[in-house]
Amino acid sequence: MCIASLGRPCPNVLAGRGVEMNGHQTPPPCIYLFPRTIPDPRNNPSPAVWKIEEVRFAQELLKEFGGGSQDVTEVHIHARMRKANVERKTTFRRGGKTVAESDWTVLKRASRR
Repeated sequence: MCIASLGRPCPNVLAGRGVEMNGHQTPPPCIYLFPRTIPDPRNNPSPAVWKIEEVRFAQELLKEFGGGSQDVTEVHIHARMRKANVERKTTFRRGGKTVAESDWTVLKRASRR
């Protein structure tokens, strides 16, 4: 959901989106769809992301709160090996367009004591 305050009202509420609940306009939730499996640089470097049609609970939330495709973000996680390091990059897509992307980041392994 959109976090709003008096200084920063939710843009979805300002646009008249959502439903009225207990005298307040409640915006549609922001849905984030993650990969179906765990990324692995050797065997599964870019796993497929769940589709909204496959997650019934998310579909119902959007329907009940008047949401649409603009409220669904796909989170793509890519993994690779670079020398001895495992790296990952995260890409956020909405409506088939990339809205944000991280740089390649080295995953640090926890030390065992």
